[in-house]
Amino acid sequence: MAKLSSKFYPLFEEVGTEFVIRSGHVLYMQGDQSSNLYLVKSGRVRMFYISENGKEITYRIIGEGQLIGEAAFLSHLQQATISAVTDTTLITCPIKSLYPHICRHSELNQIIFELLTENYTQLCNQIKRLTINDSAKRVASYLLDLTKQDQEELGIIDHTLPYTQEELAVCLNLHRTTVARVLADFAKRGLVRLQYRKIQVLDREGLRAI
Repeated sequence: MAKLSSKFYPLFEEVGTEFVIRSGHVLYMQGDQSSNLYLVKSGRVRMFYISENGKEITYRIIGEGQLIGEAAFLSHLQQATISAVTDTTLITCPIKSLYPHICRHSELNQIIFELLTENYTQLCNQIKRLTINDSAKRVASYLLDLTKQDQEELGIIDHTLPYTQEELAVCLNLHRTTVARVLADFAKRGLVRLQYRKIQVLDREGLRAI
């Protein structure tokens, strides 16, 4: 997974504003107008969509060194809601102020677009996951996707996802009891190990078969 090197943080700090958003608080809502790009300096935020009936569908957790607010490059109309999972430090930068740095540093240019492309790819994967797959396939696909490599900034280490079953259910738009049933079956088959607030993938090939 792409991640912005800390050597570029001073560029964002030079043209932007650093602030802290507390756990559970909303940074912005889908439909809000914004021409700013946000760098997650520390902590984690949740990117989710709110349906017309008020249901929340999470499609990505974003951590340190990653970017949000890609609408700044296009329509300036945010397509998702962002809230803090933990107390999170962000740097918000007007995109016009960042352009000179983006043009001057090819490495920065490349990593920004890699990060924004990852957001888009994760959204596409989640749409496919929620509209095509049954519950077992959703859970298997999500576990494989998120644990394919360590992401220390998200607390994902040794193929272990630091989520409760309730949090996983929210991310997959499933009932908690359904997720609990699927995970219990996976654990019985030796595909995962269930721990307190953690789900460790043991057999990736087995999950791929599902």
